[in-house]
Amino acid sequence: MDRLAQELGRSVVINDAAVHLLYASRHFGGEDRVRVRVVLQRAADSKVIGYVLAQGAAGWTRSGVIPANDELDLRARVCVPLGTSAAPLIPDSSAVQRIPSASRSSSPVTSDVSPSGSW
Repeated sequence: MDRLAQELGRSVVINDAAVHLLYASRHFGGEDRVRVRVVLQRAADSKVIGYVLAQGAAGWTRSGVIPANDELDLRARVCVPLGTSAAPLIPDSSAVQRIPSASRSSSPVTSDVSPSGSW
C-alpha cells in the first residue's frame, strides 16, 4: 500500500463499509483533523461517518468524490470501492484532478469509504 501511495503522491487509506479504518499508508502532509483523529485514535467521529455515508458512497460501483465539509474540517476525498462483486477499481486520475489541490485530502479516498467491503 505504501508503494501505491508513493506512486500516487498521496496517502491511501482502506476503510470497511462502516467507515472504520483498516489500513493506512504513510502520509505526505496536509492531513485534515479528521484524518489525524482516525489515524491516531483508529475511529472517526460519528458525524463524519454519517456525512460520508450520506453521500451514498456505500452504493458506489466506481470512483467518486466525497465533497469537503468545512464544518467537520473534512477535505474532499477521492474514494474507490474495493471488494465488490465487480473487479477492483483503480482511482482514475480525472477524479483526482477535479479536486482543487488546496482542498485535496491526503488520501484518495478516500480514502475513506467502502461500498460493501473495503475502502
